[in-house]
Amino acid sequence: MKARVVGCRGVSGRVEATPSLWDSMVKIVAAAAGGGGEVDNLRMESRCIRDMAKALGGLGYRVEWVSSTRLHIRDEGGEPGSRVVVDTSCGLLVPGLLAPLAAVRLPPGGQFVVRGASRRPPAYSLRPIIEAVTAVGGRAWPGGGPARLIVVEPAAYTGAGRVARLQSPPGYVAAGVLAALAAAGGGRLLVYGSGVKAAKRLESMKHALREAGFRVEEGRWVEVAPGEAGGPRLLRAEPGLHETALLLALASPCMEGGLEVSGLPGGEGLSGLEYLLKASGFEAGVECGRDCSLHVDSFAPSSAVVSLSEDPGYVFFAAAYTAAWARLTVTGLRSAVLEGLLDEGFEAFLHQLGVEVYIEDGDRLVAAEQEPGEPGLARIECGEPAHCVAALARFMKVGRGVVKGVERIEDAAPGVLGSLQSLGAGIDVY
Repeated sequence: MKARVVGCRGVSGRVEATPSLWDSMVKIVAAAAGGGGEVDNLRMESRCIRDMAKALGGLGYRVEWVSSTRLHIRDEGGEPGSRVVVDTSCGLLVPGLLAPLAAVRLPPGGQFVVRGASRRPPAYSLRPIIEAVTAVGGRAWPGGGPARLIVVEPAAYTGAGRVARLQSPPGYVAAGVLAALAAAGGGRLLVYGSGVKAAKRLESMKHALREAGFRVEEGRWVEVAPGEAGGPRLLRAEPGLHETALLLALASPCMEGGLEVSGLPGGEGLSGLEYLLKASGFEAGVECGRDCSLHVDSFAPSSAVVSLSEDPGYVFFAAAYTAAWARLTVTGLRSAVLEGLLDEGFEAFLHQLGVEVYIEDGDRLVAAEQEPGEPGLARIECGEPAHCVAALARFMKVGRGVVKGVERIEDAAPGVLGSLQSLGAGIDVY
């Protein structure tokens, strides 16, 4: 899929917030852990969502699309497949959420295989996922090549009451372990070391499991247990703050009036988004009633520091903003690399786009203070979401260019391209 930029002016108007990809995946796994239910406000066009649904089918769940936005999941006691495969097209988020669940769902002799999305060796560590599987009693090991990055075999004991121990895990892995404990009838997650990295990922899973009917208690450990029986639940993916930030970064070169993104959830997360936008040059404000709306009246690029350490989902905002305007200093890159959302080729890709950046100690990206010059290419192909949003943002800034591979944006931030078009951006997607 390609996006052709045919001009950049006149972007303004109002759009509904698109759903959070992370919350969509978390709600799907939580519904499965609870024995079934429905999840609404999904985007079928995201490969990440489709791959997760297909993998759950292989793990013995009946999974059906009731509509283009609603997924029905039911545990009918079906026999899981002997071999279930997922890949790293969406980084490590799908494998991290599903590998521990597979360990408590697979039949004896079954395997869950994580396959690389490309032939290149991965830039990220697979160890956290292997440790997560081990924590719930399964077996996992590196497969030795991109075709078999990780191989998972089932736990010998899958009953309730297990204590899963993790040392300083990434949040997405801790979320997968907690869901697997819930699916097995309950258990405890004990984290030691320096705590959970990017802990907001785990907080999302706690919230989703409570919505799915589980009792989640916190103290020295996190304990999950079945709640009162109430039948299948209807869960709804929350509107996405990361996706909203990306939309505004892509729209920023073309703004000629006010923008409004409505339907956002209130709370600390929205306050954090408002602060991020103001620090990076957006004149933004929030109004809340039944739900919240974010208003952006104007934009002037500004030097700012963006940290990904606690919230790596903002990596795509950082990529798009840096490609369009430079100026940013982005810290905590390792958190995004740990989730498979950023690779070691990102710096070189930005150089291709004419953006002067350098990376310090593998964890800090520093962009030049001046705006980037003209990109050396009018057409570019991308294979990673961070690369694709950077390329599109750079071409939006110069007002022309073609990006091939923008389906990767739809996978990682479904609905953002459509919202950009609705606001009047001069892009043709074909």
